[in-house]
Amino acid sequence: MALGPLRTIGGSAARSRTLRSRAAASRLGQLTGEAVHPDWPPDGTKVVFQLDHPHGPAPFCAVMIINADGSGLTDLTGMRTGCEGQPAFTPDGQRIVFVRYDDEADVESIQSMDLTGGDRRLVTGKKGTGRTDPNVSPNGNWITFIRAKKEGVQQAMFAVHPDGSALHRLTPYKWEVAVKHDWSPDGKRIVLTTNADFVRPRTSASLVTIRPDGSGLKRLTRFTGGEHARNAFAGSFSPDGKRIVFRFEKRDKAAWPPSTALARLQAHGSRRIASPPHRPLPVLGAPPSARLLRRTR
Repeated sequence: MALGPLRTIGGSAARSRTLRSRAAASRLGQLTGEAVHPDWPPDGTKVVFQLDHPHGPAPFCAVMIINADGSGLTDLTGMRTGCEGQPAFTPDGQRIVFVRYDDEADVESIQSMDLTGGDRRLVTGKKGTGRTDPNVSPNGNWITFIRAKKEGVQQAMFAVHPDGSALHRLTPYKWEVAVKHDWSPDGKRIVLTTNADFVRPRTSASLVTIRPDGSGLKRLTRFTGGEHARNAFAGSFSPDGKRIVFRFEKRDKAAWPPSTALARLQAHGSRRIASPPHRPLPVLGAPPSARLLRRTR
């Protein structure tokens, strides 16, 4: 699979801008795989993303960084084996948190590194797997991530300080949360999805928010009917924290025409903003002038 171009969208699709300059185009063309999980630093000058190499040489996924104008593509993983991905910038834009899977030890950990791929620090995960989607709180004090005790059945959100201390669980495993979650810009709420893999067959996937300590559950959607009805999957907060982009799915056993919708934080209603003819990639929270597409689960 050839690497598809990353794009920014400033206000309308007509003004979309491919993250590929002439200087970087030839190098991008030499790579194979899929570019996923992009993230912006606060100043919007760079994009970090995961590059999957499903059939290529080791490493089979890597963390890449590129300037917002498409120049300066750099592989931060180097020739390390295993998989490194799901990167996210710290609020000061000086470090990147990411997931590293060591295929030899069969260990999946949350780590951080500087913007050159150096000064690597273990946050959490000395043994076992099932850690994914690290996100840093707006004040930089916490890293939240999803831990799967049994994938697709028991998944919960955890929090830990960047130095690895104070690791604790924020949600019950029975909530079966989706991988994708996001912090509000003021750091007071976290949006996530419950019943993401329909462990409770008659219950739909729903949007909720919680406080950073796991309390204060607020339900934003109350769809019913399970997998073959209406479901909502968390995307991202808007830069002002007043709205949430999420993926809305409505389907039946024969077909499902999905769409992407924009929800009010207080769940006073939602407004559809796109109805693509294929499975959509939800919008990623980014600087006010730009948006990037990103998977939710």
